[in-house]
Amino acid sequence: MEEMAFIETLKLIFNITHFHAEFIEDFSKSVHHLLKILHRHKVPNPPLQQPVNYLINALLNLHSEDPKKRQFHNYPLFPTFNQEANAEHTIKLLNRAVRSYSEEELDQLAAPLLAFIRRIYELAPPDVRRYIEWLLLPSEDERTRPLGQGDSLSSRLLRLSTSPAVPTLRKSISAMMFELSGKDAEVYVRNVGFGFASGFLMGENMPIPASAREAWSKELENQDGNSTSTGSVKINPITGQRIDAEPKDTLPPMTEEEKEREAERLFVLFERYAVIH
Repeated sequence: MEEMAFIETLKLIFNITHFHAEFIEDFSKSVHHLLKILHRHKVPNPPLQQPVNYLINALLNLHSEDPKKRQFHNYPLFPTFNQEANAEHTIKLLNRAVRSYSEEELDQLAAPLLAFIRRIYELAPPDVRRYIEWLLLPSEDERTRPLGQGDSLSSRLLRLSTSPAVPTLRKSISAMMFELSGKDAEVYVRNVGFGFASGFLMGENMPIPASAREAWSKELENQDGNSTSTGSVKINPITGQRIDAEPKDTLPPMTEEEKEREAERLFVLFERYAVIH
């Protein structure tokens, strides 16, 4: 009975703050307590069951402060004893969710959780932002093969970002990856590869980064002019894989005419993809 009453209270908080924003400040006093319950409640299996899902929904609308005016040491999302605690816990929930549910289930169940993680990142101080980026963006170890082919959380999210089974979630994932890249298209392509970034960039009418345009028209025979780099490591801007980890091409080099035809074909394919999405 107590848990049922608690769930109904969480629903009430969400509905009031969603439909009557003037009451958000009054309910924001409960953020600290809701976060504490979220941490201390045993995570069910699969994870996004009640009351976890209702806790996340209730928290969604309660962080409306102006980021320029907030004081991090007084902000419950980033407690002084461990500013990264809430970001880490919610990302762990996301990791368990993408491994526990089918894609069709994730499209609805994981959308509020992803929105909450994006909100935490938006409000976070610089150190917490860097920690979230480290947890969610592909690592250097994953670049030994094309991005999205591993079993890590970032690989699973990248695959979901292009899955037709998750129309709601895929755009949110791409938007989150773009935000984690400082909302910079060049950095975004470097982080996730143009193959995963193209749909979002074209859907948002953003210019294609020069590194990706160049990679379309040139075969990746060496490390000059058609790759981007992270430090001293050259990265294929299309796949996100390290150049030195790619399989060696044993085919004869393409002629200039063949390169132009292939570049034109790719442009047409990307334009069609952008229209569909």
